[in-house]
Amino acid sequence: LSRRGGGDLRAVPATAAVDGVAPAAPAHPWLRIDVEADAPGNDHHNPNGEYAVVSNSGAEAIAIGGWRLCDGANHCFRFPAGAAIAGGGRILVLSGTGEHDGEHYYMGRRRAVWNNDGDTATLYDAEGAAVVVFSY
Repeated sequence: LSRRGGGDLRAVPATAAVDGVAPAAPAHPWLRIDVEADAPGNDHHNPNGEYAVVSNSGAEAIAIGGWRLCDGANHCFRFPAGAAIAGGGRILVLSGTGEHDGEHYYMGRRRAVWNNDGDTATLYDAEGAAVVVFSY
């Protein structure tokens, strides 16, 4: 995957130490987000050429129905009921339109979502808590 910008390319837990108190361990430390922000050609004419990849390096499937994936400008996609990421598996969230098939999901946008010069992808659980954050 290509990424634009000079930020940290690692997915990091959405928690940080506050006032010297270490945060609780993340609930899903094996989840990771990567973003392919630069679609071939004109990004706005090829929204399915850009996408986010959510991968699960754990052994167990993770149910993500009702979870949201958002960019830094709050363009969000809500996963449908029953959505899950298999253990050792991954899903793609493409910016454009198409039919969800359990591995490919579509935000339904007619224009590019992910900023080529840097952005932040955040995966939120059904209660709205940030599960993982990826900045590039």
